[in-house]
Amino acid sequence: MGLNTKVGVFGGKIRPFSLTVCGALALSMFSVLAFQAAQASASPSGYTPHAPIFITSNDNFVIGQNGVTSGSGTGLDPYIIENWVIEASSANGIYIENTTKYFIIRNCLVENGGYSYQGILLHNVVNGKIENNTCRNNGWGILLNFSSNGNLTNNTCENNSYGGIDLFSSSNENLTNNTCENNAGNGIQLGPSSNNNILTNNTCGSNSYGIYLFFSSNDILTNNTCENNNYGIHLDGDSNNDILTYNTCENNSYGIYLADSHRCTIFCNYLLNNAENNAHDNGANYWDYNGKGNYWSDWQPPQHPDANGDGVVDQPRPISGGTNRDHYPFVLGFVLLTDFTIDVSPTSGSVAQGGSITATVSISSIAGFAETVSLSATGLPSGATASFSPFSGVPSFSSTLTISTASTISTGTYSITVTGTGGGKTHSCTYTLTVAVPDFSISVSPTFGSAVQGVSVTAIVSPASVGGFSETVSLSASGLPSGATTTFSPPSGTPGFDSTLTISTASTTPAGTYSITITGTGGEKTHSATFSLTVTTAPPTPFPWELLVGIIVVILIVIAAIFLYRRKPRG
Repeated sequence: MGLNTKVGVFGGKIRPFSLTVCGALALSMFSVLAFQAAQASASPSGYTPHAPIFITSNDNFVIGQNGVTSGSGTGLDPYIIENWVIEASSANGIYIENTTKYFIIRNCLVENGGYSYQGILLHNVVNGKIENNTCRNNGWGILLNFSSNGNLTNNTCENNSYGGIDLFSSSNENLTNNTCENNAGNGIQLGPSSNNNILTNNTCGSNSYGIYLFFSSNDILTNNTCENNNYGIHLDGDSNNDILTYNTCENNSYGIYLADSHRCTIFCNYLLNNAENNAHDNGANYWDYNGKGNYWSDWQPPQHPDANGDGVVDQPRPISGGTNRDHYPFVLGFVLLTDFTIDVSPTSGSVAQGGSITATVSISSIAGFAETVSLSATGLPSGATASFSPFSGVPSFSSTLTISTASTISTGTYSITVTGTGGGKTHSCTYTLTVAVPDFSISVSPTFGSAVQGVSVTAIVSPASVGGFSETVSLSASGLPSGATTTFSPPSGTPGFDSTLTISTASTTPAGTYSITITGTGGEKTHSATFSLTVTTAPPTPFPWELLVGIIVVILIVIAAIFLYRRKPRG
């Protein structure tokens, strides 16, 4: 933070002033010393300064480079990026794209991206975890684009220009215990097409929208707190089949607001003292479930009696905006029987013989359930073992399930039951495990194309890994007609990658339809796909009538000129 030597403050106003040469020298020396002192002391305790981090592929995870401090990129030993303080004023603070390796970003402070840059940005990333970070004064605090199978836990996103956390077309993510406050935009935003996510125990306060979903379905929102926002929780634009339960929306303008969304289930939420309306819904949704409604500050005895004292108000509460009703509105203070839920994300995975795979098990408290829940797994095939870290806890908490397989395990698909037991209650969910011999598949898109003689056509060839296959696959083509050639860009790579196939025909290539075999070879394995090429005859060259007319016109002009020249009187 250097001193401004062009303007100064005097008498409460900003005025220009000049400096003598000696004063300027003294001020310059002071500025240098002040800058050095600031550099030495600017980093908050526990952080080390680091330039913005940019990782564009799995190959960029190198220990000692790009902020990576340890790890090997597996589920059991993820790459670690931690304990950095990053100034994001000139670039996204931490930007990772196009990766599948396991990694964790934790205990970092990323700040001052303004409107231009995000704190943490993941694009096309699988298996990334973001934990215990603070992202402030950026565009978005944390932004995930086209990403999946990750966890965002215990992060603080505050005072950002656009919002706290944004999941853009990102699915199968777990957001747990994050705090998003005082953002100019939304606390947590999902959409479009951010499906099958779980949001648990997040706090969103003093934002425009606390939690905002648009065109996002099959998401679960549990035990979140949204206070002092314009909207507590807002579902918009075909956000369907979402579940909202045990959330608290208090002191917002609107509590829970559903617009053009359908088949959502809303129960056991606390909707308290929201200024405009505790709830609004113009779609077809369910505001109670199995006899459980919601807690409403504006629908309580004695104005709305509970004559039999069963804890349920006798009259259903109407929901503004349509014809929906909460048929079992609860009396405030009525305590439900406590319980817990258990979910696993993702719900399935593929592993090679001798490999391992991880998933996240989320255990959520219902109505203040506070007993220890222990985890176990059954249905494992012979040669497979399962472990949990941690193996028990008091809800709400998350645990990493690791399934390890022996090299002798039989290939196949297995249904693993993950069970939580505690407080006299037992609940379970299912994880589907596929064990495969390491291999690859190959596909081409589109599967057909047409070219005129002498013209080329392109398609995308996509080798994909099966069961953890990681050998280099080389591409080739056969069955080409006479005069045709092919190129691949790139010609080889580790599955999955995409290669552009270009088939070029000659003017002499015979017309017809040909079956081109696209072959991938690697790791002593060979697979192929078929592309149907249709070559059509080049149309005959049209007669150059325009040229002929032009020549005739020129000839006529010349003849006319000669004629006029000869008629000219001589004298």
